[in-house]
Amino acid sequence: PFIWSSSVRAFYFIITLFTSLTILCYESDFSNHRSQTRWLSITETSFLIVCSFRFQGLQVTDPSGKPISGAATKRSPHDWLWAVPEDLDVAISERDFARSTDLIVKARGELDRILVSYDVNNSRQLETSSDESMRRTRSKATGNVESDPGAGAPRTIHAAVGHLGALGKSTLAAQLFLVYRSNVMFRALTRGVRQEGNQLVYLNRLSFAFHRNLAETASEWQKNVIAPLTAQQTTTGVSGETKSNQLTEQLLALRLCSWVLEETDKFAHQLRLLLVDSRSVSFCTACVAAQRMQAHASKLTELIGVDIYSALRFNLIRAWRRAAEDQSTVLRDAVEHRSREETWEPISSLPETEQETYLNELCEMGLIGKRSDLLGLPLTVSTCQLIRSLYQFIQSGRRLECVELEPTLSRCAAQILRVQLEQFVRALASPTLAQKVS
Repeated sequence: PFIWSSSVRAFYFIITLFTSLTILCYESDFSNHRSQTRWLSITETSFLIVCSFRFQGLQVTDPSGKPISGAATKRSPHDWLWAVPEDLDVAISERDFARSTDLIVKARGELDRILVSYDVNNSRQLETSSDESMRRTRSKATGNVESDPGAGAPRTIHAAVGHLGALGKSTLAAQLFLVYRSNVMFRALTRGVRQEGNQLVYLNRLSFAFHRNLAETASEWQKNVIAPLTAQQTTTGVSGETKSNQLTEQLLALRLCSWVLEETDKFAHQLRLLLVDSRSVSFCTACVAAQRMQAHASKLTELIGVDIYSALRFNLIRAWRRAAEDQSTVLRDAVEHRSREETWEPISSLPETEQETYLNELCEMGLIGKRSDLLGLPLTVSTCQLIRSLYQFIQSGRRLECVELEPTLSRCAAQILRVQLEQFVRALASPTLAQKVS
């Protein structure tokens, strides 16, 4: 209810009449578009002036509907709420999202506190204006976060995510934050690490960049997404909202786990292209790089609580099997090539320096305890080279520490030895070797 005295009514009437007469005198041609615009503008201004005087005479009533004494002369401490929508429009137009978020949070908190004692119609009007402004702020902040995957990420990502979290839109904030982190991960793996020099160094840097970005994402996730939700839960303290926030936090944790596994799948696909499809990395180098990547994944699994180690192994097991089979084919071809050039002379007939080289290699492999054990042993050069290549192949496969790969490694080793035995049989049937033996 409003207090309307005779003098106030007369004042309102005079203002309205004066405005109408002014418009009729100076804007008589209403067919002109410009005059219509001025008519609407002046009329709207007059209406706002009258409304402003009316709202200044707002009377506060108690729950029973009776006016409270002194309410007609004293201003309510909640009158600042009427200016919140206009202040929000100004803040949004200036892209001052921090101020707009603070206004919305403060206004909604004040409305929640006075909702019981305040007039329902007035509070509903204020709440509607606040919600509309909040939707505009949220849409502006959302547009400020979204960016083209090929372009640079906005610098205001952390502020925008924090504003959305403060507005109670933690799910939307989490979604936009993960989109931003996906763009950061893509640029780090494609542009941040250059493929130059040693392949092992390049793969090690690539693994470090991937796992470092995952760790940074988990840290910023706690700070920019989970922390505002926890702070909001502590501030409200309402049991219903607390349960809702706890459920939201669980859903956000599942979303983060899903995102980490998706990024791991993308990284594994990139590794398959580098290690297997490109054929530019040897099997030994690929196994050493994979061993370091698994060590990084194991440490990160303990740090963030997501099993990246198993996910990476699961995505690369087929690539490792294919790489082992390709390396087995290369070794079998090498055996056939060496057998065609083999003279079947023992290494004891070689110069002493070359003998020392082969003997030292066999000692390092652990196949002999002392170099004197090979004195007089009729091992040819091709046999020593086969032992060395087969040993490196098995040791490289063991670096992966993958039980599922052991049958493949055993089968490949058996195929290599079978080809070598076939060469022995063919050599024994050769008349040239029979003449040398005789």
